[in-house]
Amino acid sequence: MKTASNAKVKPLFEQFMAEVREQIESKARRRGYSEAGTEGYNPLFEFNKQFFPCHPQGEIVYKLVRGMEKKDPEDIVKVAAWAFLIWKDLAMDNGRGHK
Repeated sequence: MKTASNAKVKPLFEQFMAEVREQIESKARRRGYSEAGTEGYNPLFEFNKQFFPCHPQGEIVYKLVRGMEKKDPEDIVKVAAWAFLIWKDLAMDNGRGHK
């Protein structure tokens, strides 16, 4: 995809994944949620999983509904970030990832 100025634009999927990475790494770090980024141990996720096991799923549902109502793509990025954290946790439990 190119703009009228002929400047190269990232494909949409790459843009989306860059925003998900930004959400997981930079924004989470700034808010004090986790220093781990996409790969390391995430104490807040582990706390939620232990004491509020449905919290990640609830975040996904809430942010999806809110994002669609407000037509806010930022909420959909947050859905993808939560989905990644759940996927990472399951992958590690099933020997597909590393802690």
